[in-house]
Amino acid sequence: MNELQRMAAEYCEKTGRNLPLPYRALDLCAETGELAQEILRDTGYGKQGITKVSNKTVAEFGDSLFSLLCMANEMGVDVEEVLRATLTRYQKRLLRRAQTADL
Repeated sequence: MNELQRMAAEYCEKTGRNLPLPYRALDLCAETGELAQEILRDTGYGKQGITKVSNKTVAEFGDSLFSLLCMANEMGVDVEEVLRATLTRYQKRLLRRAQTADL
């Protein structure tokens, strides 16, 4: 468990916000939906590039991150290890595509 996960776990323990995994999954969906909504607002619903991220968008990003960290904790997943494995998997996929394109 990394430092961010420890911080989330300690907060949940202190505040009694330990929830079962299905609730964590639903919370993550809700929070990422709210984040997407704010990004849409920041970009004029896709009509412009993002020039400034609003404070509300940053807050929703934080809510989404917290939900994801709590979900990882509930699953017993170390997010740093998972990210490293994911990046390795992505790199292998890119190499395979590049090799296929060279044929």
